[in-house]
Amino acid sequence: NAEWAILWNRFFNYLYVREQLRHKLSNSRSSEVTIYAQDPLSAKAALYVKAIWPEIRVVSFVHFNISEAYEYTLRGTTRPDGPLYRALMDTEKKVFSRLDAIIFPSEFTRNVLLHRNQDLSGGTLHVIPNFVNKPENLHLSMRGDVVSIGTLEPRKNQQYLLQVLAEAKRLGKQYTLSLMGDGPDRPMLESKAKSLGISDQVHFLGFQKNAAQLLRGYRLYAHGALMESFGIGLIEAMGCGLPLLAAPVGGIPEVFSDKAEGYYCDLGDPRRAAKLLIEILGNEKIYRRMAEAGWKRYESAFTPEILAPKLLDVLLIDARQHRLDQMPQHSRLLPSSKVKQE
Repeated sequence: NAEWAILWNRFFNYLYVREQLRHKLSNSRSSEVTIYAQDPLSAKAALYVKAIWPEIRVVSFVHFNISEAYEYTLRGTTRPDGPLYRALMDTEKKVFSRLDAIIFPSEFTRNVLLHRNQDLSGGTLHVIPNFVNKPENLHLSMRGDVVSIGTLEPRKNQQYLLQVLAEAKRLGKQYTLSLMGDGPDRPMLESKAKSLGISDQVHFLGFQKNAAQLLRGYRLYAHGALMESFGIGLIEAMGCGLPLLAAPVGGIPEVFSDKAEGYYCDLGDPRRAAKLLIEILGNEKIYRRMAEAGWKRYESAFTPEILAPKLLDVLLIDARQHRLDQMPQHSRLLPSSKVKQE
């Protein structure tokens, strides 16, 4: 049973992470500790350790789309009344209300979690978008028209991109599409490309290490995901000067604007998307305007120089304030230099 197999796997992962944290902190623990948990299960393990040492802060970043349960449902692994679905939602409810801080990549993700979990008043909430380094040592060995990066799975919805390519062909324009990534949908997508008569236009490149370094060899970045909390691939593409074509789902409207850095497309209308694709790639003026706007958007909003200090503020500066709040009242009245020594 796939659901129970995952539940058992998660249970033993939880025990392992929990004990590793406890062992690590009991052997060498500084006066200020923040545990940065990347998912609800890791946060649950961190909260176990916090129960032993209450001065520890636990901060979690919300990476999932809608919820972990939603993602497993899209994969067909569970259903809303399944044991895995219920366990994931129960973990989320118990964990997020006890965290010292939660970081969201988008306002969309924050609002979704707040709507589902009203009791998040215990910790501070911060919206800090994902950021990526500027691509260096760019390789131009791979070239083509349209590119997309992502696991080949139902949520990423690459079959929509195949339909857009087929519609563009019917309109008299043949473009290439390179899919970087691998996953369970690959056989279906290969069959779909063949049935649409575009096999010679679609290149399945599989997993590519440092895929962002290959983007400069393409002309446009397309994204057909059904849901994205943010979309790192989109900012990587803007950083390489590529116009975008993506549906305004989830947090994507917070990444780029329609008719500015690219076009929003309708996932239910691949023919309309094909016309937008042709307009971008066929009109040099529009192309240059969107490429330049995308680069400026990346430079002004998604670089490490802009966002990393905000993340460090949550992880480190908030940690010092947390420790100060727990000091006895007489300690708080000491001169600032004395407090630092304490």
